[in-house]
Amino acid sequence: MGDRRTQSRQAHIPKSLEFGLGNKFPRMSFFDSDASSDPVRLALDALLARDDLALLKDARVIYRANPDPHNVSIISGGGSGHEPLAAGYVGRGMLTGAVSGDIFASPSTKQVFAAIRACASDAGTLLLILNYTGDVLHFNLAAQKARAEGQAVQVVAISDDVAVGRAASELVGRRGLAGMILAQKICGAAAEAGQSLHQLTTLAQRINANMVSIGASLDHCHVPGSLPAHLKADEIELGMGIHNEPGFTKLSPSPKPAELVARMLGLLLKQDDEERSFVRFAAGDQLVLLVNNLGGLSNLELSALTSLTLSALEDQAIHPVRVLSGTFLTSLDGSGFSITLLNISSAASDVSSNSELLDLLDAPAATAAWSNPSATSSASASRDSRTKQSSKDVRSPQQSGKVLVSASVLYRAISGACETLEAQGPQLTRWDTIVGDGDCGRTCEQGAQAVLKLVNSPPHSSRIDIGSFVHDISEAVEDACGGTLGAIFAIFLAALANELLAVTADSLEMSTWAACAARALETLEASTLARQGHRTIMDALIPFVETFTISNVLRTAVSAAITGAEGTKNLKAKLGRAAYIGEREGTEVPDPGAMAVAAILSGLMEAFD
Repeated sequence: MGDRRTQSRQAHIPKSLEFGLGNKFPRMSFFDSDASSDPVRLALDALLARDDLALLKDARVIYRANPDPHNVSIISGGGSGHEPLAAGYVGRGMLTGAVSGDIFASPSTKQVFAAIRACASDAGTLLLILNYTGDVLHFNLAAQKARAEGQAVQVVAISDDVAVGRAASELVGRRGLAGMILAQKICGAAAEAGQSLHQLTTLAQRINANMVSIGASLDHCHVPGSLPAHLKADEIELGMGIHNEPGFTKLSPSPKPAELVARMLGLLLKQDDEERSFVRFAAGDQLVLLVNNLGGLSNLELSALTSLTLSALEDQAIHPVRVLSGTFLTSLDGSGFSITLLNISSAASDVSSNSELLDLLDAPAATAAWSNPSATSSASASRDSRTKQSSKDVRSPQQSGKVLVSASVLYRAISGACETLEAQGPQLTRWDTIVGDGDCGRTCEQGAQAVLKLVNSPPHSSRIDIGSFVHDISEAVEDACGGTLGAIFAIFLAALANELLAVTADSLEMSTWAACAARALETLEASTLARQGHRTIMDALIPFVETFTISNVLRTAVSAAITGAEGTKNLKAKLGRAAYIGEREGTEVPDPGAMAVAAILSGLMEAFD
């Protein structure tokens, strides 16, 4: 596992050869030189060789063509580049559907929502995802929108990585790794057996709570079209994530394979490690072992590493009751592997028995990537006949509310908020250039312009359904604003719309507005760990809602939001991807997202005045 890297790494290619012939870096992928080809789309098309699958082409959703409508649907997904996860596990006995984003990028809320609609079930839907910020936000927002249509939807995020210790993961949670495969297989079989949405949600949570994983890699993976980065020839990254995120340590010189495996198992099993002892293991517990190829190892190497893992476990008198070894979840061509241990005995507590969980794991599954005798690969049916070009083909009618308000007053208030936000855009950009990636102002301007376009195309009516209109605003914001900020705005607005649609009174008092905002905030807080004091949008939104609920006075609540936003200049960021690799010092400017909220609320207040 070590010396072969010196022959292939760009870091060891002489500069005279490295950028010779047109100054092009060495090709690492067949798609490096063909920007017109979309490997994600082509990979999904290939799955239609199976006549039990169908495709929503524009939403990149692969789903079962004829699932049992009385069984709970299970949908997974995330960024592409982790194949066969998740599309490869769509089929009887595992997933009902899977949605794919760009390489290492979360699918949008619209894509996830399209998947929920395509896989709609009388028994409800379980969204089984990896714990990454983009996936958590977009899948939760899609779930919220589906619930507004009357669908029962639950979300469980798998977070089995022990590389990120308790201190660093306190707010963002642990990352998801190959343990997802065990959750998908067991829950998929349970859904096939007719278990309820509540039972499946509890089962997935129990599996996640009793599962640990750790990865190690010889090198970074190569993203098609990008210049590859490399570790040094004598380094191994321990704890590397599946998106090229750094591990928690580099081992140099590279340890022997048996030493590496022993160290990885120590991180999984050690009970006195306060940072990483996430699962309790006791004598006699039944364990499942999964050894996963991150994409670039030969079958020979993977089998050898599996053998070393089993030997190291046997040295500790641990004998897994099931052993799975293969390529289940990858990081493109990542030259590494991961080890997962699931404590079946603990996971079965309160939800099942050991034998029942093992029976679910052993149950047959008919998917492209889970090999068993019941799998089929007939291509007798036309792929075109099972391809929908647009997710609009599975749309449902929008719910209407009962509360009508003055269109002119509403449009004046919304216009005031948007114009104030637009005017603040350049300042938001300056702040975000200092503390972030510099796109906050532009993102907010795009959102404001999208909402203004909506306001400037009003229906010919003097009164308007407030719940439906706020729903339309959330859709416009979702379409126009990318990134985490856009997702948080959209989740809050979608939840607020749902609360307004449920109001039965003929008019809205300030106390009703405040109650709806409070419940919408609760929905948002279920999708993010950001809270007041974390230097985020919540430092303005939470004080606004709490003060509004107490006082029912808009001006007082807006003043609290402004104070909270301006106070972020004295706080340090505690959320985001930087939490995995350490904090940066604050620079005494306010959080741009919080100041954007303050600008919106100030514009609303001035319009009402």
